[in-house]
Amino acid sequence: MVHITIVSEFCSTEKTFSDAIELGDLCNKLYPITGIEVNDMRFVLKFADGSEQVISNPMVAAHKQPFLAEKSVRELTVEDTNADSIVNELKNTDSGSSSFELTEEEYAKKNDSVLRWKKQQKLGRFNSEYKAKMDKDRRLQEQKLNSLEINQRCSVKSADQPERRGWLRFIGKIATINEEQIWCGIEFDEPLGKNNGTVKGHVYFGPVKDKYGAFVKPSAVETGSQFTPFELEDSDDDEL
Repeated sequence: MVHITIVSEFCSTEKTFSDAIELGDLCNKLYPITGIEVNDMRFVLKFADGSEQVISNPMVAAHKQPFLAEKSVRELTVEDTNADSIVNELKNTDSGSSSFELTEEEYAKKNDSVLRWKKQQKLGRFNSEYKAKMDKDRRLQEQKLNSLEINQRCSVKSADQPERRGWLRFIGKIATINEEQIWCGIEFDEPLGKNNGTVKGHVYFGPVKDKYGAFVKPSAVETGSQFTPFELEDSDDDEL
């Protein structure tokens, strides 16, 4: 058996397949996962050694032997080559394109819609476990807001990153990231961020110097006068 991360426009999930599976059979198994028609699929495979392989049309590829066992496949990205497919139409809608505009009620009525497919597959907000997890996280973030104060010194502690310090400059929602979640805008003391306080042309704070700004979850932030800049905290009055 082979464990692979499957990635597409609307999902990222771990799946297990037989290492003897043929390419056509794999396409058929990926359809209910990705919502992409088998004849519109394009594969990008990533292997354990860092190499990649592109299969432009896996359904018509002359590949009758098992192929997952050839190399150690770690990730399989499934792309939709049909520009007129419902997946790409929804993608364009999400990116702000005006070429495909339907209300959610109208869209829900489409029998071939990704929304219907996601409901059938219980993905995203249609997955009860996922929804419960998101609701719990939302409550946690809202509770943390009670201990935060804008324009105060702060410490940011995120997974897999060292502590960063700066100023808490913004608390609120960012529609272009997520219409429901609350974010904290941080002005860092050093260029350890990802932006300048601007997201898709909208200024939420600052703007500050490039890479000195970032937006993080409230749970990662603490405010207080004790969070002085590291260079001042580490300085010695006996040295110049």
